[in-house]
Amino acid sequence: INAVGPNFRVLPNSNQQDEIVLVSQTANPNFMFGSANTTVGSAFGQGCYVTTNGGLNWYGTDLMPNEPASTSDPAPTIDKNGIIVFTSLNIVGTAFMYGQYSTNYGVNWSMPYTITSVSSDKNFTGTDDYPTSAYYGRSYTVWSNMAAGSPPIVISYTTNSGVSWGPVSQINTPPSGHYSQVADIITGPGGIVYV
Repeated sequence: INAVGPNFRVLPNSNQQDEIVLVSQTANPNFMFGSANTTVGSAFGQGCYVTTNGGLNWYGTDLMPNEPASTSDPAPTIDKNGIIVFTSLNIVGTAFMYGQYSTNYGVNWSMPYTITSVSSDKNFTGTDDYPTSAYYGRSYTVWSNMAAGSPPIVISYTTNSGVSWGPVSQINTPPSGHYSQVADIITGPGGIVYV
């Protein structure tokens, strides 16, 4: 049994941080990225917390650069190239899904890419990190399409580390009057995607 150290805030301050998600890179487990819904004064956004030495030291910010004014539901992954692929919801007006990426350990971020502009909720993102997979390096995000009468889970993927995203595809059909929400995603050997 491995010893687990005490809990601590990776970015110590009094700002609110909730819905925390932490991911690591399979090829380099010392590289980890965390995010959270954050409230800084009257601003609401996503935090960006990074370690490259297995958690000994962290750096980051409670408000990611270039993101929309109000966001929710952080969903990061780190792909085979060490690029942080990040999806989230813009919650101004109709909540819609967008993506960003960082090629330098979260120091700089791309401008947001709108994956879908229809009402969306609770996304999660994962990457195919099996070198023998025909889809090695493809990153996926799943969420609920809240614009539908009985909201299904939908999926989109990127083959270029979040620069652009493919079309949205529905992956289930809930019974009438019901909805699917809070799906998670992981890949398995051979390019299999589990939702």
